[in-house]
Amino acid sequence: MKDMAKFKKAWRRKGMNCRIGTTSYIIPGDIIPNLQFLKHAVENIELIIFDSDGRSNLPSKSSILEMSIIARDNGLTFTVHLPVNPHAGSTSETKREKGVEKWMEITDRMESLLPLGWIVPLRENRLPAEQWCTGRWVDQCAKTIDLLIESIEPESLCIESTALECEAAEHLVDAKNCSVCIDIGYMLRTGQDIHACLEKWFDRTRIIHLHGVRSDGRDHVDLGYMKTELLDSLCTGLKNGGGAPRVLTLDMFSRKDLEKSMHVLQEVID
Repeated sequence: MKDMAKFKKAWRRKGMNCRIGTTSYIIPGDIIPNLQFLKHAVENIELIIFDSDGRSNLPSKSSILEMSIIARDNGLTFTVHLPVNPHAGSTSETKREKGVEKWMEITDRMESLLPLGWIVPLRENRLPAEQWCTGRWVDQCAKTIDLLIESIEPESLCIESTALECEAAEHLVDAKNCSVCIDIGYMLRTGQDIHACLEKWFDRTRIIHLHGVRSDGRDHVDLGYMKTELLDSLCTGLKNGGGAPRVLTLDMFSRKDLEKSMHVLQEVID
């Protein structure tokens, strides 16, 4: 833990124009024990919210208050990853509206935490791109975003880059004045051009997900599996980049992976 706290100080001392963070599930247990564990180690915590198959981890109102106090007392900020919603762009209005209602319940409950960004996963993971990436899908996603921005600043809605593989979806970011969450780990796993993506979307990027990918395809592992040249280029861009506050989220789910990743980044920024 002391080493992680030292890394946070080094990150700030190096003048990185980006908050360093990780997910809300680094140690076994619920969100609040993780906040207590991470409060001295990072500057931002991405709250991973799930709501499916009758299971939900949406914090209670009393838990939200406790989370606010922990954040206030330790200089923490939050980002919120909304649950995957397979109906965000559904042609069925009933299904789409039902999915959006879940998202809006979460945003209403958690808006008092003043998240720096809400990660919006629009991509339809259960279908091949040719089935979900259509003009009709984009139109339906636009309706979904319109409902969200009735109560949330559009700049804080971060469209996950997994949806931006679909060129038809790209105009949503401009049309709705949204931001972007670039998932570098996912791009590594799927063999995409990371530098081209960063060059195209960096000015609109508020959140970056970073994790390693093993040769066997397992992802969300430590950064020791990532090329130093890529990390160096990314950190240089984050240090020199201006604009709205950004968050670099070490997108992993174990203490071991987090500690190793911080060690790797320490060597990059030194």
